[in-house]
Amino acid sequence: MTWKLAEATPLCKRATGWDSNGAVFAQADQDLDRAQSGPLWLKRPMIADLVRDVLVFGQDRADYELGAWVIMANHVHIVIRPCRQLWTVMRDLKCASAKLANRILDRTGLPFWDTEYYDRLIRNSTEEARITRYIERNPVNAGLCSSPELWKWGSAHEQFLSPAMAGATVNLLAEPSNLIPVAIHRPALTYRSPHEN
Repeated sequence: MTWKLAEATPLCKRATGWDSNGAVFAQADQDLDRAQSGPLWLKRPMIADLVRDVLVFGQDRADYELGAWVIMANHVHIVIRPCRQLWTVMRDLKCASAKLANRILDRTGLPFWDTEYYDRLIRNSTEEARITRYIERNPVNAGLCSSPELWKWGSAHEQFLSPAMAGATVNLLAEPSNLIPVAIHRPALTYRSPHEN
């Protein structure tokens, strides 16, 4: 999942909706990373901290399982496995963080997040590993730090602080033989067998 601040550079948006082309998404993400104007509220540590706290709270209250995540100056990337309808998860996540952020910024009632978001279904552990690397390396690729662990507002940093979480998995299936092994950051998501519906 990727979403951005209201009025930030467009993110893969066409007149008819979101573009699923990975190359187009990557270019739009780079444009967001390079933005020097427009809203950059997530650069403020207090705002980034509260967005991180809202992400963790959503996992703690079992709205989703949180995989890789990173908070950039004007957008957020996450890997989640929702435990309820995705649109309700995103609505609640964005509403809670917007309300708190706008209160701090003295912008009550104004749009904080763009109404749209980009989502992509992750089909297997190989794809999750690739997307996790992309997400966690986003601050490095944007020139904000030299190593993912150094970016305070990302799952790589959180894992660096909590090495006991490395390789943890969440078993969602009754039959362990149906799992594709996953050993990716805290807690990694598990997947159904490709033969299951």
